Amino acid sequence: MLGLVVVLAAASVLPLDTVVWGWWAFRGLVAVAVLAGVLRGGRCGDVPAILVPPLTMAVLVMLLYVLAPAAAVDLLLGGPVAMTAGEPASWVRRLGALEDFETAVRAVASPAELWVLRFVLGCLLLAQLMRPFLPQATVSWAPWRLAVMLGLAIGGLNLARRFGLPLPEAAAPLLPPLMILCLAMAFLALLRRRPWAWPAYGALILAALTFLPFGGIKFLFLTLVVQMLALLIDSRLPVWLRLGASVAAIAVVLGGAYLATRGHSRIVTSGTDLQRVLVGKLAYRQAETMFCLNHVLRGESGDQPLYFLAAPVPRLLWPDKPSLSNGGDHAVRYCGRFPDDVAVGNHSASITLLGEPYSRGGGMGLTLSMIVVGGVLSVSGLLLARSGAGAVVVLATLPWIVDFDQDFAMWLANITKFGLAATVTTILIYAACRRRKTIQE
Repeated sequence: MLGLVVVLAAASVLPLDTVVWGWWAFRGLVAVAVLAGVLRGGRCGDVPAILVPPLTMAVLVMLLYVLAPAAAVDLLLGGPVAMTAGEPASWVRRLGALEDFETAVRAVASPAELWVLRFVLGCLLLAQLMRPFLPQATVSWAPWRLAVMLGLAIGGLNLARRFGLPLPEAAAPLLPPLMILCLAMAFLALLRRRPWAWPAYGALILAALTFLPFGGIKFLFLTLVVQMLALLIDSRLPVWLRLGASVAAIAVVLGGAYLATRGHSRIVTSGTDLQRVLVGKLAYRQAETMFCLNHVLRGESGDQPLYFLAAPVPRLLWPDKPSLSNGGDHAVRYCGRFPDDVAVGNHSASITLLGEPYSRGGGMGLTLSMIVVGGVLSVSGLLLARSGAGAVVVLATLPWIVDFDQDFAMWLANITKFGLAATVTTILIYAACRRRKTIQE
């Protein structure tokens, strides 16, 4: 397995438009390597190896940023179109129903996709190098019953909000991360086959669905997708059934969330509304991201390779900290959006974890940022396997750890913020439960 990853990484420097190394041939080989890593990964402590962050990142990026956009472009749009030298992003942003198609066909079979494939191979290589250091010991006790009660209380609070209960503005953003923490604890109990764990976990999923009317549920649904994948891969079903069910689970959860919150998609294809939504969410959104990344890689790079060092500093300690949210600027500069459209529609765009380090710091900035990404993925993987409380914190922070769609500085800030919040909350929950057990004894 390790040898296959190394060979594929070396092969990624070869031209892919030749007969031997065609795009689909290379995508297929990388997909086989990802699949082999998932199926033979076994367990990491008490959780399936697919939850080890480097492997989780490789699976999600391969599915959402390589296979889904490429399949949609080849099957629905007639194949990719190469970008010509000096072609600006604004040139393809024409008025009319085909503007989305124009960006999608330029996103695949491009330098951006090749760099994303290299990133996937890097994650796979890291996951393989970590395997000897991941123990198979059982994860210790987690207070999942308290977590279930807390999650159900949050669901009840959301229902009350839906019917007009006022909630302090500062409190609303805290509820989704807290629900993710509750899901992490219940998920660990489910993996350890605790009595009543399945009904409790199902009740928490229903409670999580109460966030749908309020938006901002990206990380909550990413948590559910990853946990469903882990449960399916860890099951004793036949391999083909596990793979098919995993793909269906991703499509249903992401498509259902998008349909519930948006209700439509701008891509015009034949079929039902749900089919259009799935194409829009699982293919076009990522295709636009790759299109924008292409223009980052084709443009001029900066000379600030260490620009991200201040990103983890909390705003509490630095009130005048500059905003790290640059999606609107990316939409205009790299995606060809018109400034007025961005302002009216509040549209933001992503250039992935790879784009911002290159645009701000060039090749050195990209190299340093990927070293940081590798360090975060490695440390979180070791914590996942070695400690009960550490496993809870990692699972609660996992959706932010594997958020490839985010700018690198914002990614680093989010991991710091939500990781610290999950750590403090977990310590308080553990302390409360242990104190209660001591009093009872």
